[in-house]
Amino acid sequence: MAYWIFASAWVKCFKIKLTSKDDNKVTNFFISTIDHMLLKSVTKREMQGQEMEVETFYSDIKSINGLKFAMMRSQRSTKVEQPNT
Repeated sequence: MAYWIFASAWVKCFKIKLTSKDDNKVTNFFISTIDHMLLKSVTKREMQGQEMEVETFYSDIKSINGLKFAMMRSQRSTKVEQPNT
């Protein structure tokens, strides 16, 4: 269980960690415990030779034929600092 601030309010979320079988990349998904909608995902990717943490935020939820979909997706990336070895 995790808490994440969404639309200026704290939301109780399930935090699900998925590790890819192909490349061992880890993605964390944050899913609302209230309506089970995906709110955010976080993963690390290499961009221009640097490791970056990429956060994807899902919003503008619409119901289509009884299923809910996020119509908007925004991303934010930050450089992951590597410890000196």
